Amino acid sequence: MKISVIFTGGTIGSRLSGGYIGVSGCPYTLIENWRREHGGCEFDTCEPYNILSENSSFEHLCKLAACAREKSAAAEAVIITHGTDTLCYTAAFLGLALSDIKKPIVLVSSGCPLEDERANGQQNFAAAVELAKSGEAGVFAVWYADGEARVHRGVRLLPHAPYSDMLVSLPNFSETAGGFCGESEITRRFKDDPHGFDQTRRVLMLTCRPDMYYPQLTADVSAVMFESYHSGTMCADERLAEFAERAAAEDVPIFVAGAGGREADYESVKQYRALGIIPLPAVSPIAAYVKLSIAAAYRMEIPAVMAKNCAGEYAE
Repeated sequence: MKISVIFTGGTIGSRLSGGYIGVSGCPYTLIENWRREHGGCEFDTCEPYNILSENSSFEHLCKLAACAREKSAAAEAVIITHGTDTLCYTAAFLGLALSDIKKPIVLVSSGCPLEDERANGQQNFAAAVELAKSGEAGVFAVWYADGEARVHRGVRLLPHAPYSDMLVSLPNFSETAGGFCGESEITRRFKDDPHGFDQTRRVLMLTCRPDMYYPQLTADVSAVMFESYHSGTMCADERLAEFAERAAAEDVPIFVAGAGGREADYESVKQYRALGIIPLPAVSPIAAYVKLSIAAAYRMEIPAVMAKNCAGEYAE
């Protein structure tokens, strides 16, 4: 079996030096250690960039998506090593951009540098190889903890809890909600012009807080995304109404992640719907933000793109 391994840096490819963790030239340790205990796989490797994942940008994600698409054509599966901080964002991006690829694409990371006895990077890599052997189509991430490797769909990953690198997924609200949806407008756009994004078009991401501040909308804001409270609610007072009015005047749509998948909504949901704010189906805030950013940067019809389940990101 031929597996293409794409190295991008992150803790899994880093060392501790001088009291700080930094990227270093040791990513191939994963393959060397795996070969000592296993066999039967041929690994093709490449390194499109080498960064700590907190420094990831839209340009990096586009480059990685193009690299993964190219490598998948000549291999039976693709494994991508990545830092933990933005792994969920990259997994969502690749899940949306590569949903037409009918092969496994698996992201792996490590809670500590590989030389640290607490690291789980080697176990994650071994789990990724086993998933690659299964042939299941889609973009995944694996995380080994408590003696078990758990598999997550890239477009279903939730934000990390504070001080934790454990991967957690959005639960299935419907047994029919799959993760592989084939070709979409997003995948077609990436195949036609993977680097044709417009960096002047941005998404303003706001997390609901008591007595929160609503910023001015600058010319580069193409859409707004709210992450609601856990019940799908937000304070629909006069300040929100004024913000929504300004957004409507600038033709800037406002979406809410966190309001879907419930049998009944609170009154505040009805109130912000009346302001023209659009609650999305059950979706990870990360996947919603990434999808909205893609739609904005590629000048797609934003409401139409957000209304569709492109890669199984909507779990209902």
